[in-house]
Amino acid sequence: MVLVFIVNLQNNLAFPGLMLKKPVDIDDDTKNVSMIMTFNVLFLIGKFLGQQRERYNKYYVIFATMLRWVLILFFIIQAVTLSIPILNTIWFGYLNIGLFGLTIGFGNVAFFFMVPEQVDKPRKEIAGFLTVIGINLGNLVGGFLALPLQNLGIKE
Repeated sequence: MVLVFIVNLQNNLAFPGLMLKKPVDIDDDTKNVSMIMTFNVLFLIGKFLGQQRERYNKYYVIFATMLRWVLILFFIIQAVTLSIPILNTIWFGYLNIGLFGLTIGFGNVAFFFMVPEQVDKPRKEIAGFLTVIGINLGNLVGGFLALPLQNLGIKE
């Protein structure tokens, strides 16, 4: 349940505000649409991967959740500096966005499969209900934690 909360907190902390702060040399409207589209396409692929329950265990999902902290750090670095050659390329920005979308899609679906597996049959419905509460609380807290990051970034 804690990981369900964390993965959704991470998502609302960085998406879309922090993610879109990366300066690139294309029109802002095109940049915003293409970045959000990249996130959403990989989000759907991640949801499909999460449905393949026989192909992963809890350690894969924990690793994907912890990887998201690194991806958030990359979003912050990309927003505040242009001096790191590899991190500030356009392709790395889109790769980071894609991995961020992939891991939230995978994580949410995987947790919905795995949380009820941890309890006895009579409590499976309650476990699923609590998973939804974890998602909602993660979204709420992540949204509030994103507020201090709204002025982060390079001023043009």
